[in-house]
Amino acid sequence: MLTLLMANKKNTKTMKITRTIGILGVPFFMMVAFMIAGGNPKALIHVSVLVCIIGMTLFGLLATFGATTFSFVGNGFLALFTKPEPNPLYVKIATAGSRYAMGSGVLGLVFRRY
Repeated sequence: MLTLLMANKKNTKTMKITRTIGILGVPFFMMVAFMIAGGNPKALIHVSVLVCIIGMTLFGLLATFGATTFSFVGNGFLALFTKPEPNPLYVKIATAGSRYAMGSGVLGLVFRRY
């Protein structure tokens, strides 16, 4: 019986309740701490910085990888519901995208300051 359960566990991908609690708990307690400190939670949302991050990241990926960026984004959304095949080019796009997002986030905050 235990062997059957172990074999079943390898083939199914489930999210544990502790992971769900962790994912939901981190932003919740961040907001609670921010409100206890006297802040307004709406002050954490900066639309101008979000536009900067999304725009600079998207157009940076378009400049680097061309039209493949659109298939990467589309397949990324599909990956929420299906299990995609590994694609080495998508790994490069994701790595570059994370770097572009980090850089554009820093620039967005610097530009927002002035």
